[in-house]
Amino acid sequence: MIKKIKGTGFALMMSVMMMAASGCTRGNEKDAERAPIKADKNISSMVNEAGKSEAEGTEDYTTDGAVISEGTAAEFKKIDDFSTTLESDNGLIKVEVDAPVSLPECDSYPIVKVSRKDIDEEMLKKTKDVLLGDTKLYDGIRVMDPEIERDIKSGKYGEAEKSELYIGGQVDYEDIGQYPVDVKLNNVTEMAKAYSDVDDYDFYYMQLMPEGDLFYGVTDGADGNYASLCLTNSEGYGSSLKYFSSRDYFVRSGLVLPEMNFVTWPVEYGKDYIINEGNPERVFEPEEPAEPEYDENGEIIQWVGSGKKDSNFEGFNVIDSTKETNALSEQEALQQAGQLLNELGLDSQYVPVYAEDTYLTDPENVVKTSTEGGKYTENITVGRVWDIVYERAVNGNIVEDYGEKYSETYDHGEVDKKVWFGEYVRILVNDNGVVGLFIGDPMTVEETVVDNSNLMSFDEIKKIYEETQLETLNGMSSFDSILSDESGDLQYDIKIDDIKLKYTKVSEPNEFNKGLLVPVWDFSGVCYNGQGGLEGEGSFIQINAIDGTVYNAEAGY
Repeated sequence: MIKKIKGTGFALMMSVMMMAASGCTRGNEKDAERAPIKADKNISSMVNEAGKSEAEGTEDYTTDGAVISEGTAAEFKKIDDFSTTLESDNGLIKVEVDAPVSLPECDSYPIVKVSRKDIDEEMLKKTKDVLLGDTKLYDGIRVMDPEIERDIKSGKYGEAEKSELYIGGQVDYEDIGQYPVDVKLNNVTEMAKAYSDVDDYDFYYMQLMPEGDLFYGVTDGADGNYASLCLTNSEGYGSSLKYFSSRDYFVRSGLVLPEMNFVTWPVEYGKDYIINEGNPERVFEPEEPAEPEYDENGEIIQWVGSGKKDSNFEGFNVIDSTKETNALSEQEALQQAGQLLNELGLDSQYVPVYAEDTYLTDPENVVKTSTEGGKYTENITVGRVWDIVYERAVNGNIVEDYGEKYSETYDHGEVDKKVWFGEYVRILVNDNGVVGLFIGDPMTVEETVVDNSNLMSFDEIKKIYEETQLETLNGMSSFDSILSDESGDLQYDIKIDDIKLKYTKVSEPNEFNKGLLVPVWDFSGVCYNGQGGLEGEGSFIQINAIDGTVYNAEAGY
């Protein structure tokens, strides 16, 4: 049985806490500028430190005779226990550590050079052949947002409002069969003329990735299966390949940014988890009447919620899908996911780190049911899948991407942003087979820089942890400047219950597309607020196992 490894990018809780707690608060300059422990912190000095045969304070944690098979993760072995309590002077944050200390049982901890990689047209066609066979695909760029389509048909928008919705050139899903497409990548700017009638093309794709490559195809649903396949290569946002299919409804996947438009959560949380009041990850909020927002010329920019609950809204109705069911065992699901990786030629690169029986829904596909006197309810169809995540491993050591390396440059007043998201493969499986595939920001492994790194002793890591954990939290958006806060409005109790040696990607500030995979100590746990409510879970600090510096994903080191 594959268990979730706490601290991965797939926290059970669907909150931004996970991202923020790993130093990944996009756009937060404080995080990127957080002072390193060592003033001379840089990659070359770290590599030199790792390569020394008998560096002072280093420890040999390798296991003689350990052999790691390709495509498998090493078993963790316990080497220590660590308990301590840290509390801020203002009493607003308390960290209690009581955890076993474990590391992968292997014969070496190498340092590996990697670079960003585009996903090519060959992989696109292979994915289409494996998952969709001879099924024809149509132009997903022209499919109208299902939520907007629903609201237009319900009469929510008049003709004046519709002109402000960027829907020119887009059609109802039922009409998409008029627009067949070839399965090939195209440059976004070169395609702009062909999509001059699509308002959203210039507003979205041309704004976000004019230099990028794009394919976005969908099926027409004639066979009762609604599927979409999308591939993007963007200089600013990396590469991703997305596939999703459903018997219940069409789900858009033509996004420049990674991830799909659906939401998953563990079955054990209950079907109503996403609508429960007080739930920090609540996805569906009560319906609000929309009001226009104007620019300085009096033109409508967008329609936004009024902040007041619609008096006619009577609530949500969560419905079990009868088409997207999941009676598979975990082993059966893993077997199907593994077979897909094998057919795509990816089975030797990634190892399974997470397998969870989950509910799934698409927030855009809500069906409104009218009752008496203008009252209505909103119906949410919930399917069920095995959600399986694969990540890269270095000699059996799982590579954990704790967030995004983030860069922005300024040129004549304009901001150019770049994000290096984390690499992973995510596969969704249920009784209908593989219903979802996501490949995010794959890397090319170029060479091994150090065969076996010298690691600092964990006694040294303990000292660094105790000196830096509170200050590290203080620099994250979730706990922003909490050490200087005297209001007492927000209080947090963090319980660290899992400490493991993992790998992550580091890079110099001026080397955006290249990096090294290196070992780090991951301190993971759960965060509660002052009222005892769950705020989130994940990794709260990562310390470089070679030089003892605190890792910051946004800065890249």
